[in-house]
Amino acid sequence: MNKHTKQLDIQRKNDWDTQQTDRWIKSQGLSVEVFAKMDMILLQAQQIAHNCLKHHGSLLTFGEAQVLNQFLQRLNKQATRRTIKLAQAYKVMNIGKSLNRRVFKQYKQTQAK
Repeated sequence: MNKHTKQLDIQRKNDWDTQQTDRWIKSQGLSVEVFAKMDMILLQAQQIAHNCLKHHGSLLTFGEAQVLNQFLQRLNKQATRRTIKLAQAYKVMNIGKSLNRRVFKQYKQTQAK
């Protein structure tokens, strides 16, 4: 194997790894384009909001679902993303925490039967 072939193999492996990583990031409800630019708290809140709506949307109240949807819509627009306060992200995380408690309570009740 010559040097050029090794470099091509490395480049192919790198491209494949990047594609896999991008797919995973998207599957978690995050945006690949802004992943490295956003604050970690906002990324966590975005993931929580996405998972709550995707997996447990039926357990959310109308107000909670509205807050999560509005948060995700604001994150999708670059102009409004900059204006999001950390307090809004913490509100999303608190909704996720309370939803997690409801899911666990429901699971515990089904196990007791």
